[in-house]
Parts: sequence; C-alpha cells; structure tokens
Amino acid sequence: MPKQIRTRKQEVGSKASGLDKKIEELTTDLQRVHADFVNYRRRSESEQAQVMKIAKQAVVAKLLPLIDNLERAANHLPKELRANTWAKGVAQTLKQTEKVLKELGVEKIVTRGQRFDPHLHEAVGLEDGQGDTEIVADEIQTGWKLDDQVIRPSLVRVRKIMP
Repeated sequence: MPKQIRTRKQEVGSKASGLDKKIEELTTDLQRVHADFVNYRRRSESEQAQVMKIAKQAVVAKLLPLIDNLERAANHLPKELRANTWAKGVAQTLKQTEKVLKELGVEKIVTRGQRFDPHLHEAVGLEDGQGDTEIVADEIQTGWKLDDQVIRPSLVRVRKIMP
C-alpha cells in the first residue's frame, strides 16, 4: 500500500476518532444539561407549590375572624328567631364557608374530649380536676389547620383527669 494512501487512512481514522470523542463529549454535556433542567423544573414546581400554600394560609388567616363571627351569630341565635329565613341564611352561609374551606384542605382542629396538645391547642384556663392527663374541657375559639400545618391553634380550657 502506498505511503500516501496509508497517511490518508490514518488522517481519516484520526478525524473519525476525534469526531467520536467530540460526539461523546457533546452527549455527556447534553445529558448534564437535561438533568439540570429536570432538577430545575422539580425545584421550581416545589417552590411554586410552597408559595401557593403560604398564600392560601394567609388568605384563610384573614378570613378566620369573619368565620368566627358567623359561628358566634349561629351559636347565639335566640329561640324566637330560629325559624327566621334571614337567620337560616346566616347559618347556611357558615355551612357553605366551611365546605369551601374543606375543599381547600382547611379543617377545624378537633378539641372537646381530646387530650391537650400544645401544638394544636392554646390553653387559656384550667378547670378543677384531679389526675395527670390533661383533656380539653371546653373550646373558646375554633382552631384551624391546612393539611398538617396549624393556621391558628384552638383556644381551650383544660381539665386534669385520671387516665
């Protein structure tokens, strides 16, 4: 085989080897960029969900005094007004509000008869009783949570009982 052909084959082989290395390099770079993009998208979606949750909590926290007033109105309705359509409308508005909150993942914190939990309840009074176990005796203000995050703890009176 003439020297010129051998040199030409070596040149082509060398170029092909260089191109293979370049293709491998570019493939690795593309895989890295793709992985970075997937991670960025996941992080972005997670941050967006967190911002939505914080915004939802803030809106619900602003609405809680309104809901408290509706509950007070419904709970202190005089007997002579129970058949009144306006009073029934107020009670229905409260039920509808609670339904919407439940659809958003917001729910009341269960209190009466439950073991006192400082993460869910805020004690504002202690009733006479004996024992070591603290039980919620009365709820003064409803507490609310979004998923497992407390928006506002329940204000409660606690009683000690025997287990």
